Amino acid sequence: MVPLIKIQGTLKHLEKVMPQKIQNAISLDMGGTYIKGALVSRRGKIEKKLSVPTGAGTGRDAVIKNIIEMIYQLNKGAENVIGIGVGAPGSIDTKTGTILGSSINISELNGICLPEELNGKFTYPVYVDNDATNAVKGEFLFGSGRGFQNIIGITLGTGIGGGIILNGDVYHGTSDYAGEIGHMNLIPGGRECGCGSFGCFEAYSSATAMVKSACLVNKRRLASMLHDYEDEEINTEVIMDLATKGDRYSIEIIHEASKYIGIMLASVTNLLNLQLCIIGGGVSAAGSIFFEGIDSYFYAYAMNEAARHCKIVPAELGNDAGAIGAAAMVFLNEDKKGKE
Repeated sequence: MVPLIKIQGTLKHLEKVMPQKIQNAISLDMGGTYIKGALVSRRGKIEKKLSVPTGAGTGRDAVIKNIIEMIYQLNKGAENVIGIGVGAPGSIDTKTGTILGSSINISELNGICLPEELNGKFTYPVYVDNDATNAVKGEFLFGSGRGFQNIIGITLGTGIGGGIILNGDVYHGTSDYAGEIGHMNLIPGGRECGCGSFGCFEAYSSATAMVKSACLVNKRRLASMLHDYEDEEINTEVIMDLATKGDRYSIEIIHEASKYIGIMLASVTNLLNLQLCIIGGGVSAAGSIFFEGIDSYFYAYAMNEAARHCKIVPAELGNDAGAIGAAAMVFLNEDKKGKE
């Protein structure tokens, strides 16, 4: 007969050498046109990816149905799922998972409490947060932010979103509205912003702002390679490409955008004494011509001691930032539960 102590020792050894089941999270990134869904592992690897039309404009029930169907598909055959994470544009009550004010492109989501909608259909906890804030969570766990505790991340696209991590925790503020860096005021009474105010950062450095500036070059008949394009053909990729080819006005447009990004990040770093500023979104793909301009203004306007401990880096997660970020939210929240 084998002694009990020997059996117990063998079991403990097997627990150490046998591979542990990797936790997974189901994530959804809500867009005006498509819902991008993924099954993401605890290692930040996308195991399965899906995309379905959001159904915006077809009614609330249709959008909810599309969300539920996508979760069913992602859950099919999945193992060790610990939660569902959803990223949506706009203002979110993270305590209840209610979307208080979404993008005008997905107005059906306004006022919806997603955990309640999914209750009874899935046994997993459901977490909801702003999509830009989620992107920063993804970078914090799996991307450029690994190993850092005090971070701001901004996403440069049609608008400018952001998220803040302080002392290793996501900072949401008093009413879950922290991180709206795009609507910090740069120039009082300046350009009109989509939010209705004037002079916002977003009105100067977003993809929308850059395209408007390019179209203005064409309107004024200035000597530029931009004239080879109709207004509806111009996007940030065109502007970046022409800048690399030496087009003066394209270079000036990028320079203006990077200048204001550098100044704004310097102001935020002076306030929060950050370690890292992460820049993501389509505009950030501009490369050195873009980041060199940001750096020059950042170090010109940041206080020496604050600047010495902070650096500006591009995001690593690219087009998967939304999906991986929503999954990162699940892992962070479940970890917090385990410590309570």
